[in-house]
Amino acid sequence: MVKLSPWDLLFIFLAMTCSSWIGLITNRTSAEELPLLIEQDRLALIDYSSLERFSLDQWKNDAYGGLCYNLMRNGFIPLLSRNTTPELLSKSRLLVIIAPAKPFSISSLNMIQRFVNEGGTLLLTTGFEERAGSTGLLQAFGLGLKDVPLGLVDQGQNEHNITFPKAWEVNDFENIAEILCQVWDIPLILNKPVGKGNILLVGDSQFLLNINLETVYDYNIHNILFFKYLMETQLSKP
Repeated sequence: MVKLSPWDLLFIFLAMTCSSWIGLITNRTSAEELPLLIEQDRLALIDYSSLERFSLDQWKNDAYGGLCYNLMRNGFIPLLSRNTTPELLSKSRLLVIIAPAKPFSISSLNMIQRFVNEGGTLLLTTGFEERAGSTGLLQAFGLGLKDVPLGLVDQGQNEHNITFPKAWEVNDFENIAEILCQVWDIPLILNKPVGKGNILLVGDSQFLLNINLETVYDYNIHNILFFKYLMETQLSKP
């Protein structure tokens, strides 16, 4: 029989508590209940209305449980949104979109543009090979992806010591975006101001998935710290 230390028991308790909390806020919360759960500007929507490429099994390698943990550590309440509406966005500070497979409708594009212009932050991760669902959204903000595959980028290859599973070059056609991370002078992460808000574009569909942030049994400390840096310094001010 395996003997658990008090620290092991504490970790298990915290993990179960956090998992239960994630299950509540990502699957069962209605728009009407949100005012009871959140403070002003602490809601982070993880969009799932456009067939985004991540598993709904929260702790598989290609899922979003680690992203939820990182959002909560930085003071946000994550909500998995199967039907992102203007009402939900009006209560949110951050909208996360991970490599959508389905293109956004004109009304959805207008809704997201309004959200950003009015002070919200859009965090979009996608690669060139999976760009079809993101093309209209990228074009709406003057952004794009180049067919420059960098593949796996290791920690020692960039100034932030972060890893990219499948990196692609990103581009701002208006040349006003700040480059937050680059490899060999090739930009991989951009921050572009739009109206009162901003867009964070990451050229990697898998950048925010568990395998690149943290799983139940492992974690990537450099990527976790970089995510903390983004949340503390690169989000639009409330």
